[in-house]
Amino acid sequence: MSAKYIDPLSDFGFKHLFGRERNKAILINLLNAILPEENHIKELNYVNTEQIGEFINDRKAVYDLRCISKNGTQFIVEVQRVKQRYFKDRSLFYASRLISHIAHQGDWDFKLNPLFTIGILDFELDKTKQTDKLFHTVTLKDDEGELFYDKLHFIYLEVSKFNKTEKELNSILEHWLFLLKNLPSMDAIPYQFTSEYFAQLFQEAEVALMESGDRFAYDQEIKRLRDLHNTTKYALDEARAEGKAKGLKEGRKLGKEQGREEGREQGREEGEKEKALRIAKNMKEEGFPLELISRLTGLDIAKIEAL
Repeated sequence: MSAKYIDPLSDFGFKHLFGRERNKAILINLLNAILPEENHIKELNYVNTEQIGEFINDRKAVYDLRCISKNGTQFIVEVQRVKQRYFKDRSLFYASRLISHIAHQGDWDFKLNPLFTIGILDFELDKTKQTDKLFHTVTLKDDEGELFYDKLHFIYLEVSKFNKTEKELNSILEHWLFLLKNLPSMDAIPYQFTSEYFAQLFQEAEVALMESGDRFAYDQEIKRLRDLHNTTKYALDEARAEGKAKGLKEGRKLGKEQGREEGREQGREEGEKEKALRIAKNMKEEGFPLELISRLTGLDIAKIEAL
């Protein structure tokens, strides 16, 4: 059965629900649920999402959403479905690129307006920490833990970790987290979501009400996401099998636990490399942009072009 509502964590779905002028109130409600109370927004304007460099060879930054509030606070809002090798570096690059382009012309004393980078993630930010924490705020602090600069903020929400049911929701943020994670699997509006913002969101999200062009674009993206998921899963399964086989073989040669562990590690590394190449090749054949393939696999564009 086809889903009744679009996936808000897809690139098209997020921009369809939150990136259009008529849905500005929905975006404001979402941002205010995420932001500290002193930074709540009453009004905002959408801004061009493409930020080019100063020179012709500079790499440009393309944001999912970029907006600015009445008091001049800048917001970068990004939805990230697949974990990238250098995701934190990417966040810093995007913020830095924007800061470098909001400098004032003429006489200027270097005063900057606040900038929030908000990442809505469908993966764990750091699996090594093994924590249930899903809301992360990052600011610049000194060596004693004191706030050094109060105008640059990074906020990350790990939607994949949110496991409450609709009956357990206690805040507007939890309502939003529930919707972001579960909207595609819902077939009706729960009674907990009766506010005007949620009512508008459900109406905008209903696939049957979409214009034909939007419906086609969304269907194409969902097809690509499913193909990417299947390709990635297949590559991961093969890589694990290859890594395990190689690890066992090397382990037998060494005959001891140290040898087995070194063999497994080598197998994992080679398996990961083969996995990345296999995924990149399949994505290239499906017509994905080279820059997106590079971001998802960590491979250089030159290596992808040579596949």
